[in-house]
Amino acid sequence: MENVINELNDGQDANLGPLIEAVLKVGQLPVELVEGVTSTDEDLRYNCYQALITVGRARPEMLYPYWDSFVELLDSPNAYHRSVAVRLIAYTTPADDGGRFESLFDRYFEFLDDDKILVTRYLVQDAGIIAKAKPDLQERIVAKLLTIDDTHHKHKDLIKGDVIQAFETFFDAYPDRERLLAFVRDQLSSGSPKTRRAAKAFVEQHQGG
Repeated sequence: MENVINELNDGQDANLGPLIEAVLKVGQLPVELVEGVTSTDEDLRYNCYQALITVGRARPEMLYPYWDSFVELLDSPNAYHRSVAVRLIAYTTPADDGGRFESLFDRYFEFLDDDKILVTRYLVQDAGIIAKAKPDLQERIVAKLLTIDDTHHKHKDLIKGDVIQAFETFFDAYPDRERLLAFVRDQLSSGSPKTRRAAKAFVEQHQGG
């Protein structure tokens, strides 16, 4: 494992496949990956982050022992650290059978109005992962996402495209699909071309479904 971890310093085009394969085979996440996401070395930081996201997609339970470390990053004055935190918490939540996200809910969604739009966009994009993993929280999550107009962000139309992305993740499991469709239809005339395209594709796929 040590030889593979050294590859994390090989630049942002490093081949992370062997590392991820080895980690998944062992079934235990090296602490070096978690520590690396706050490294001052840009390449190491980037590669550790990418590896954690990939592992989280496949085996969220391997991230779960580091839940508290991810939560601590929410307090960071560094926006990149906060963006890492909201994403890794989302990717870890499918393994949360102890109600830890439920306890974190209100604090987590405060970052909808983060000073930096990057943090907010990552949170919104991945909110669907949490909603899919925690059906009992879907109503509360939808309610939060629908408050995006109440935030200070200038580019709300762009963030609404991220809301559509989140809705896509759990749409089929959500009981009041018309509520989600109504929001998406409103974005057909969005000021963001990207959001308009996302809304059009969503409506075409789900209208009348």
